Amino acid sequence: MPHKIEEFRGIITARLAEYPRLTAMRLFEEICAAGYQGGYSQVKDFVRGVRTSAVSQPVVRFETP
Repeated sequence: MPHKIEEFRGIITARLAEYPRLTAMRLFEEICAAGYQGGYSQVKDFVRGVRTSAVSQPVVRFETP
């Protein structure tokens, strides 16, 4: 049985690509306006799986005299 969120996968991934710091709540509000009738927890779980974790660049340390 397909999840209700599957038809909104494209919208969510496109928005996260454009705005990586967009919250799951904001995405939930946007897809509800587009006709999504599922729950917030499905959106939150989906976003958690899709979102790439921000990997910070390593810091090169050096000593000063």
